[in-house]
Amino acid sequence: MSSFEETTNSARALLTGCGQTALVAKLDAAATANNGDWPTALVAQVHKLDASYPGGLKGYCFNAVALLEASGSGANPMAGVVAAEVPVGVDLDYSSEEYSRFEGLGAAEVSKVQMLRRLKSFTQLP
Repeated sequence: MSSFEETTNSARALLTGCGQTALVAKLDAAATANNGDWPTALVAQVHKLDASYPGGLKGYCFNAVALLEASGSGANPMAGVVAAEVPVGVDLDYSSEEYSRFEGLGAAEVSKVQMLRRLKSFTQLP
C-alpha cells in the first residue's frame, strides 16, 4: 500500500468516525473517475483540520453537533457569561516623563509574562 493510500484511508476513517459516511461514499464514487484516488488537496485538508483542532476532527464534529442541538433547542451558550470589565486606562504622551516611567515598569514585568503556544489537542496540556 502506498503512502498516499494510507493517508487516504486515514482520512476516510476520520470522516467516517465523524459520521460523514455519505460524504465518504460520494468521494469513493468520484475517485473511480480519478484513477481510484481521492483528491490530494482534500486528503491533506482533512489531516490539517484533524491536527489543528483540539480533540481533532472528531472533537470538532462532536462540538458542532452539540452547539447545533443547543441552538435548535433555544439554549444560549453565552448564558451566565460575565463580560470582563476593562479597567480605566491612562492617556499618555509618548514624549512625557510619565510615559517613560510606565515603560520602565512594563519592561521590569515582561519577564514574568507567560506566552502559550497553540496546542494540537487537550492531551498535550500539562
